[in-house]
Amino acid sequence: MPTKNIILPVFLLTLLFASAANGQIIYKQPGSFNLNYYYNHWSLDNASGIDNILSQTTVSLAGFIPLRENFEARYSILSGHNNLDLHDSESKLSGLSDLRIQLAHSFKKDNLLLSGGINLPTGKKELDTAGEQRIIEFLSQDYLSVPLRR
Repeated sequence: MPTKNIILPVFLLTLLFASAANGQIIYKQPGSFNLNYYYNHWSLDNASGIDNILSQTTVSLAGFIPLRENFEARYSILSGHNNLDLHDSESKLSGLSDLRIQLAHSFKKDNLLLSGGINLPTGKKELDTAGEQRIIEFLSQDYLSVPLRR
């Protein structure tokens, strides 16, 4: 089948499932925030038939603040917790992601949008070699078995 016969149906199918994206400053839009909670749980069998259990919890906070007409700020931060239960031991890893702040200003009757952002590092600088490093090694050994959201 020629490529151009495939592109149009894929494009139309993508439009069906596309969500709205805010790409401009909306006049008199009120401030808002979103608080999301995700929980993932996997039970993985290893070669000896013993289950390895991984639980992940994520809480994210994102918000929007109108500063004045044609000027806004957006922020987001995420907290994660991992719990790995191997047959003989249990390991935990938790922490915050970077705090992200983005400022946007529109000019020339919303024909030009200028935005910039910064990430403030709040994550860990060192891992506890006894427990936390074990989770990182477990997560990085088989990506297809543990499909993380981010």
